[in-house]
Formats: sequence, structure tokens, C-alpha cells
Amino acid sequence: AAIAAGWGAACAQHGVAVASRLPEPMAKQALREAAAMDHAAARRPWTGGWKLRKKGVAIAADEDGEGVVRVREGGGVKTRTWEGPEVGWTEEDGERREFTRSEEMNYIPRDGVTYPVPGMDEGLVGMSAGETKTYEIPVSADLGDPELAGKTAHFHAEVHSLKRRSLPEADDEFAKSVGEGFETVAELREQIRENLLEGERQRAELLHQEAVLVRLTEEASFAVSPLIVDRELERYVNGRADLISSGRATMEEYREYLAWQGLPDEEVLAMARPNAEERLKRAHVLREMTERLGIEASDEEVDEEIEVIASAYGEHAEAQRKHFGDPESRESIRRLLAQRKTRAAISAMALRPAPAEDEPAPAESSESADAAGEAGAA
Repeated sequence: AAIAAGWGAACAQHGVAVASRLPEPMAKQALREAAAMDHAAARRPWTGGWKLRKKGVAIAADEDGEGVVRVREGGGVKTRTWEGPEVGWTEEDGERREFTRSEEMNYIPRDGVTYPVPGMDEGLVGMSAGETKTYEIPVSADLGDPELAGKTAHFHAEVHSLKRRSLPEADDEFAKSVGEGFETVAELREQIRENLLEGERQRAELLHQEAVLVRLTEEASFAVSPLIVDRELERYVNGRADLISSGRATMEEYREYLAWQGLPDEEVLAMARPNAEERLKRAHVLREMTERLGIEASDEEVDEEIEVIASAYGEHAEAQRKHFGDPESRESIRRLLAQRKTRAAISAMALRPAPAEDEPAPAESSESADAAGEAGAA
């Protein structure tokens, strides 16, 4: 019982879900290694002896104008409406494998689109209403999708009708119609510009936080139990499938998942192991820094976060408030908020000082005194 309790506590501390029963020798070994990991980490406090630059923030001169165009629904381009199926497939060893299918959809062909493969949209240009077309595109071997790279993509499409959007003039009357209290197009452009800059600031902050956490993890000195890694590896691989099925995967996660397809389980686990180990180590470093800095989230902050989450569910908001109201859910949100604060704190601690007077000044469009290109070691 003591072994089981100790194992559960150690794994809970390291954020790892485990099976309820484990052979006693495995539990003992895991406890010894977890204790050694904590002891090693405690011997290596971060002194802040290095700094990292934060990415500069700027937007293109007319990007706010492009934002106005997007508000006007994308410009006066033609829209193809497909009635019959639009299908894309590859053929290998006599086997046909579909990678896209749309039974009926509105679609706007655009120059330079690379998904699912470069050239698909160009193959649609020039088609007339009622026309059916089948065409092929040789796919470059450098394409990031291993399922399509180096193959020939086949497409079949039918255009049911052609439509053209009638867009309002970008004048003050249009700005007023947006419904956000704008009186002039100039006010609309200014708000769009500020929104774009804020998005860039947030991305720069997240990039810097991640760079600092990577650096801290690289300098940390600890070992992770193979048992804990194996469990995390299982969660990591299964989690990729869940992200894909829910449509929440990033392009990088999607490409990683595609690279696993058709491989034996042993090869998939071997490919995923480095990422799973890295994720475990970063989680441990983040928890260690949260504890050392004494960072916590208050009840008020937890309440505010629950309200933000619930409000996104509209008419189901009250059900979400009840869901996150139980002690376990509140504690989970409290930990996430504390770690979010820790990321911001270590990012601020690692910011590189402003350039000396003899160093070149940032570009005028920069929004940060610390802007000096991509995050990198000083």
C-alpha cells in the first residue's frame, strides 16, 4: 500500500497518469528514479546567467488596408459552386487512395494555394458552368505531406455555377455598417492595425516563452524513469489521433501523424519517443520553476478563467460553469494558470537588455525595445 501510494504521489507530481496497479519492483524503481530526478534538479537552480532576445513586432505598411479588404469579404473574385463531387486521389500499385472529397461546396480558387497540393486551384481556373474536368498534378518530392510527396495527384471536379460577390465601397458608410462604433474608414483601419499588432505581440511573447523553456530544459540535469516515459509515450501517440479526429491539430502535428501511417507500432513509438521525453522534461522544469518562484493562482483568477471558457459556449455556458465548478476541475485550471504565469515570469527574467548606444537601433516599425530579430542566445 505504501509503495502504491508513493508511486501515485510521485507520478501525480510529474503530471503522469498511470495504471492503478504496477508490479512492486517497477514501482520501487520508478520511485527511486523520480526521487533522483528531483534531487538532481534541485542541485541545478537557474541563476539567470543568460539572456534571450524577443522577436520584434511589426506589420506591413498596408496590412491594415488588406484587413479592410478581408472585412469586405475577400474582394471581387469569382466563386465556383460545385454540385457534383470534387475528388482528389493518388494511385499506387493499382490502388486508388482518396485524400480529399467534397460532395457539394462553394470554393474560391486563389493563386499560390498549396493545400492539398500546389497547382490544384490553377487547374480549376477557366472552367465554365456545367463543365466537368479531370486533371493531374505531379507533386514535388519536397512536399511536407509524405502521403503525397513525389506522387501524381489526380483531380475530378464539376462546376455547377459561377458567382461574383458584390462588395460595398470602402467608405465611411461601410465603416458604420460594421457595427463596432466606427464612424470613418480611418477608424476601422486603425482598429484593424492595432488588432494585427496585438496578434503579433502575442505570438512574439509565446515564441520567447517557448525559447526560454527550451533553454532551461537543455541546462537542467535530471533523468526520467523509462516507466514514466513509456506511459507518456502512449499518451503522446494517442493524443495525436485525438487531435486529428477533433480537427484541433496544428500543421506540424498533422504532418507528424501522417508520417506514422502504415508503420509498425514499434517504429511509431521509436519516432515519437524523443518528443515524448522532451515534453516530460519541459513539464518538470515548468513545475520546478513554478514552485521555486512561489507562483500561484487565486480563487478569483480561477473564477475569471472559468467565466472566459464558459462564455464561449453561448447558450450552454451555464452547463460549462457547472462542469468546471467541481474541486478537481478548479484545481486543474489553477495549475494551468500558475504555469501560464510562470512562463511569463521566466520570459521576463530572460529578456535581453536594450541594445547599447553603439548597437544599431530597431526598425521604426518595431513595437518592442527589445526587438532584434528571432529569439536567440545572446
